[in-house]
Amino acid sequence: FPEKLSKEIDFVIAGNDLSADNPELEKAKELNLLILSYPEYIFSKIKTKLRLMIAGNSQKRELSNMVYYALKKNNLLFDYVVEESIDKSPAINFSYDTRIAVLEDSCPLHTLFLKRQINEYYRPHVLVIPDMNWIPSHDMPSKEDYSNSIKNLINSVERDGKIIYNDNCPELVDLLGNIREDMTAMPYSAHTVKEDESGTYLVSRFGEFKVYRNDSTFLENINAARLACRQMGLSDKHFLETMVSYSQL
Repeated sequence: FPEKLSKEIDFVIAGNDLSADNPELEKAKELNLLILSYPEYIFSKIKTKLRLMIAGNSQKRELSNMVYYALKKNNLLFDYVVEESIDKSPAINFSYDTRIAVLEDSCPLHTLFLKRQINEYYRPHVLVIPDMNWIPSHDMPSKEDYSNSIKNLINSVERDGKIIYNDNCPELVDLLGNIREDMTAMPYSAHTVKEDESGTYLVSRFGEFKVYRNDSTFLENINAARLACRQMGLSDKHFLETMVSYSQL
């Protein structure tokens, strides 16, 4: 509907699948309107905020859920952009009164309007990488492509940024052995636990916290989410307290 465009429009967001001869796009160019790609629009909403990005493939969903759950339970306001709805909330949420933005690494498509991969536009201050599990796809036909995608994402981290990574992934250990000097690499492994006849407990200097799952991946994700939430201003004690109820979901 190109006739709906006028000079009163602030900007036009170009979707990922548009072609160069799209009629609305042609009209926007004719009117000299500002045309933003989807990631450029997202960044315009969060550029003044502390940005946390969660990458990877197999564990990204649960890590996002943990961070979302912990921040919300502790009444920390935050923006978020995720691939799937969390807790029946919209997949995207922006607000003027937040200082934090939580992002999921997006599908790294190259489109007509992008000079870089989508995830490189968000310039996170804190990046969490739980794995290097390559899943073949149209956008990532080879493991080398996926590895280069992660490298580019790491290079997009803001100056003095932090990278939280799984110390049990040899590929990540190698990759992060040669990062920029201004970055801080923060390795993690499974959270320490104590098990007895009454159950499994997270062991910390704040005491012991009972959880109702004890598989190694779950315990690794707890540590990754704990370190991420710490950077967002949530104390370890409050985070671990919320993991008790989270593990019952």
